[in-house]
Amino acid sequence: MSGFILPRLNSWCRTLFRLERDLHKDSYIPEIDVLRALAVVAVVLYHAGVPVLRGGFLGVDIFFVISGFLIARIYARSGVTYSALVFYRRRFLRIIPALVAVILLILPFVWLVSFDAIFSQYLRSGLYSLLFVANFDFWNHVDYFGPTNDEVPLLHVWSLSVEEQFYLVAPLILFCLRRFRSRSGVIAAVLILGSLILSLLLDRLAPDAGFFLMPARFWELAAGALIAFIAWRPRLTNGFAGALGVVLPVLMALLFAVYSEDRDLQTLGRLAAVVLAALYLLVFGEGGYRSPLAGFAPLRGLGKISYSLYLWHNPLLALISLQVFRSSSPQLVAGTVVLAVLLAIVSYVMIENPWRLVGRKVSAGQALVSSSIAALMILLMIGVPFYLASNGFRADERTRLVLEQAQTPVPKPYQSRCFLEAKSGILSFPDACKSAVTAQSTLVWGDSFARHLSYGLRTVRNDVQELSGAGCPPVIHVFFGGNPRCQGLNDQTLAEVIRAHPARLVLTAYWTRSEIYDASPGVEATVRRVREASPETRIILIGSPPIWRPKLPRLILRRNLDLNQDAVENTSLVEVEASDATLKAIAERNGARFISLKDMLCHGTLCRAWVDPLGHRALVTFDHGHFTYDGSLFVARQLSLDP
Repeated sequence: MSGFILPRLNSWCRTLFRLERDLHKDSYIPEIDVLRALAVVAVVLYHAGVPVLRGGFLGVDIFFVISGFLIARIYARSGVTYSALVFYRRRFLRIIPALVAVILLILPFVWLVSFDAIFSQYLRSGLYSLLFVANFDFWNHVDYFGPTNDEVPLLHVWSLSVEEQFYLVAPLILFCLRRFRSRSGVIAAVLILGSLILSLLLDRLAPDAGFFLMPARFWELAAGALIAFIAWRPRLTNGFAGALGVVLPVLMALLFAVYSEDRDLQTLGRLAAVVLAALYLLVFGEGGYRSPLAGFAPLRGLGKISYSLYLWHNPLLALISLQVFRSSSPQLVAGTVVLAVLLAIVSYVMIENPWRLVGRKVSAGQALVSSSIAALMILLMIGVPFYLASNGFRADERTRLVLEQAQTPVPKPYQSRCFLEAKSGILSFPDACKSAVTAQSTLVWGDSFARHLSYGLRTVRNDVQELSGAGCPPVIHVFFGGNPRCQGLNDQTLAEVIRAHPARLVLTAYWTRSEIYDASPGVEATVRRVREASPETRIILIGSPPIWRPKLPRLILRRNLDLNQDAVENTSLVEVEASDATLKAIAERNGARFISLKDMLCHGTLCRAWVDPLGHRALVTFDHGHFTYDGSLFVARQLSLDP
C-alpha cells in the first residue's frame, strides 16, 4: 500500500508546491523548508497533546533561528542597496493577510462556543496580534504551560510578535555593526551573550517574562543572523553532508521527545534547539550541500505551508477544548490536524502567495479576490463539520449551563481587596491591608487558593482579613523559582502577625504543586516562628481542595455526566492525600490545628462537584481547584475555626 500511496503523494506535492521561481529565482534552498517542516510538525503535535513530543514547543525556537538567518541573509546579499522600507513592506505582505484571515474566520466559531470572558480575550488577542504586541498581553494574562492554555485560540501568535519586534530593532543593529565594523564582533557578542544571560536569569526569577518577551529571545534570532554573516563554511564530502542532513533533524526530534516544560531551566532546552538549528543552517543554509530529506516533496511541502499551518492549527485545536466537538478523542484530534493542513494549503495557495506577489505579478485587487474565494472555502471547510457536530449551529445548552455555573460572581462586599496578582509587579501589600490586621482578626495567609477560600470566610465572618499573593504559599525564608517576590510578601505578612498578634491565622495554599517546590520544610519553620513570636495566635493549617484533572467543568462535559449528580469520581487525589498527611504531622508536632478540605468534600474517590448554598446549583470549582463563590461559601459554612 505504501508503495502505491507515497509515490503519488510525492508527485502530487511536487505539482502543488512547485518551486516559485518568480519569487525565489535561484535563491530557493529546499533544506530550509525541511527545517521549517520539522519545526512546525513539532509545534503542532505538541499542541495536539502527542505524549512523545512533550518538548515540541521548542520548534518555535527553531523558527526563531530560521527567521534571524533569513533577515541577515537578505541584508548581507543586499549590501548598500538594502532598504528597510522594502523589507518591512514584504514582511507585511508575508504575514498580515494570512493572520487577518485566521482571526476573522475563526471569530464566529469562537463566538458560538465560548462565553463572554473567552470571546473578549479572543478579540483582545486578535487586536494585539495585529499590532505585534500579543506577547505582552499573554505575559500579563496567560500561563503558556498552564492547565487552560489550550482554550486560548490565538496563544501561538506570541511568537509572531517576538519576531516582528526583532525585525524592528534588527535594521538599527545591523547599521551599527556596519558603522562600527572594527568592533562589530564585540558588539554582537555582548548583545547575544547578554540576551542569553538574561534568559537564564529569568528562568529562575520570572519564567513567563523569559518565555514571552523579545529581549530574552533575542539571542535565538541573533544566532541565526550570525550564521548568515559568517563567511566560513565547513568543507565536507557530499556523503558526510548528506548524513548530517539526516542526523541533525533526528537529534532535534529526540530533543523534542526527551525535553519537557517541567524542566527548571527552559533556556537549556532552547540552547540545544538553537545550536542544532544553527549547525544545520551552517551546513545547508547557503545551498552548497544537499540533504536526502530535501528530496521528499511532502516534507518540502510542509515547509512551504509552515506559516499557514502554524496559524491554523492552534485555533482549531482550541475549538475542541472549548467544547465545539464535545470531547477530544485521538481520532478527533487527528482529524483536526488533517483539517489544519488542508486549510494551510488553501491559505498558502490563495492568500499567502497572491499577496506576496502584489506589485510584481499580481495586483492588489486580484489578491483580494483570491483571498475572498479562499475565505468562503475555509468557512465551508470549518463550518460543515461544526454544523454536524453542533446539531445545526444550535447552542449546546448543557455546555452553556455548566460554563455559567462555573462562573458565579463574587458579591462586591466580599471580593478580595488584599490579593496581589502574579504579574501585577507590586512588591508590597497596601498599607491599608496591613493596618487592618488587629488582635481580633482572622488572618488568611496564602496564595490564590487562599484568596478564593477567603470569599466564603469573609461572607460568614466579619473578622476576616487577607494577605495573599498568587503563586505564593505561606512559608518564610523560601525562594520560589519563577516568583521571587513571594519571599518579600511572606516576610511582610509575618511582620504583621508579629505586630498585631491576630486571634487566628489561617495558612492555606495549593500545597500539592510538588512538581514546582516542596514547601513542607518552610511550612514547619513558619508555624514555629509564629508560635514563638505570637503564642496567643491560633494557627490553622488548611489542606488543598481536591484537585481535578482535567478541570472540573471539562471533566463533566467530556464524561457526559448527569448534571443532577452532586458527587463525581476524582482520580487525582493522591497528591492531596500526601500533602494532607504532611501538613497534619506538622500541625501535631507544633500545637497547630489541621483541617482537610479533601475529607470535607470527598468520600473515597467521590468528591463534591455541585453545591447550592444560595438556593441554586453551582460548581464547587471553576478550574482544577479554585473555588467558585458558591463553593467557597459552602466550605466556609462548614469550617469551624474555633476549637
